[in-house]
Amino acid sequence: MVSENLIDWKTASELGLKRVRILDLRVKAHRSGGIFFIEELVQYDNGQRGWRFRTGEGPMGNSFIHKFKTKAKAEAEIALVRLDMVLREADAVLRDEFGIDHLRRDNLMRLWGDHTTREPGRLPTAGELVALFREQRATLAAALDAIRAQDGGEQQPRDYELLWAFKEGRRSVTELVVWWRERLEMQEARRVSSELKERKAKERSERRAREDAFLQAKAAEKASALVPPVREALLLVGRAASKSVLERIAVALCGKPYLRHVLMVESGDPRLYVSKDGLVWKEWGRGETYERKRRIAARAVIADAFGMDPKDNWLKVRGALLKMLKPSNLDMLHRKDVQDALEEARAAGRTLVVIRQLAFLWDEDAGEWYLREVERRDSATASGCTLWAEGPIESTNYGRIIVLPYVKEDGTQVVGHTRNAPHEGGAEPRTEPKVILFAVYDELGRDDTWDHYGNEIVPDDDEVDV
Repeated sequence: MVSENLIDWKTASELGLKRVRILDLRVKAHRSGGIFFIEELVQYDNGQRGWRFRTGEGPMGNSFIHKFKTKAKAEAEIALVRLDMVLREADAVLRDEFGIDHLRRDNLMRLWGDHTTREPGRLPTAGELVALFREQRATLAAALDAIRAQDGGEQQPRDYELLWAFKEGRRSVTELVVWWRERLEMQEARRVSSELKERKAKERSERRAREDAFLQAKAAEKASALVPPVREALLLVGRAASKSVLERIAVALCGKPYLRHVLMVESGDPRLYVSKDGLVWKEWGRGETYERKRRIAARAVIADAFGMDPKDNWLKVRGALLKMLKPSNLDMLHRKDVQDALEEARAAGRTLVVIRQLAFLWDEDAGEWYLREVERRDSATASGCTLWAEGPIESTNYGRIIVLPYVKEDGTQVVGHTRNAPHEGGAEPRTEPKVILFAVYDELGRDDTWDHYGNEIVPDDDEVDV
């Protein structure tokens, strides 16, 4: 650098000159040789130039001089400063062309870091960074045009979405277009999966509501055959006899003589009273929460009618009651569509006809069809697996549920089999495995086409699946 017209830093400070830009940097060793500084050749606002120590500002606003223990550390800092200078220069050029972007410098640094032909350790020039940025913008624009040409009116990517993909390594137009198509497919799969989960949740909720109504109706049948005890026969133990408590228990037993759990609230204090025989009562669960007591009392409306304990695992209790009370065979063979499906399957040599979650299994010895339950992991809209229509069902036990064969998302083929539902215990094994041929008729109805009484459920028009 030419040394003429250089102004000393002290003189510049006395004159109040302001630094406009950095022209050059160098390492300056302390005379002791143990400390190194960075000197900047700067241009001041009056056009003069001069060398001065590189300074910084502390958290309290006080100025300090950067010091380094080794020359290498000082040179590394100079490299970072030079890179920042180049980034600022390139950003200034691009600002006039593409507008202000506070993240552009980070993008430029990333582009240079990913540049495959650069020499290791070499700093870029502002022109090189500008060229890389323009190339990136051209690639993104061409990819967007290609996507629009392919998709027409479908969802289009935003600029920042394509930029994400570009940063992740998709640097060509083809790669960006493929990435967007895959992204749309994933979004569609998530949407379909969400809709499927919502539909299944709605069907489960409806089915459980019908099952609860079925169990309550069966409990009501029990109640109609019983005679409630008279008030005078009731006894409260474990605490001072309370006339009002026994009177309210007697009222509850009038409608449901089988009850063995009665909840009542006395002065804001919920108490649950229990009995083994319906005559002698005592308070239960003083330390239990109101929610647990309320839940037990609600379940007792069903469980007590059949001698089950509502305090036990409700899934097990409910499953056992449904298994005990559900008719062994539902009268659905009067439906013509079912009859046609069964006749078609028998003519083709199949012994299992699947209609959504229900199925008919042919019993050769009895010469008739029996209702069975199936588990299937398929659907035209299901994500992750499909029905393996040609696969076998190898039954090694007499399980109530038939699991249809399916193919996992990774291509693994799962052979069909039979099992019992949770809490029903293990299925009785067969002496010899049995192969079951099946046919599927999805168009005949929903998962919950029939209730426990064998009645066909016809949804309202606004609830029909399409």
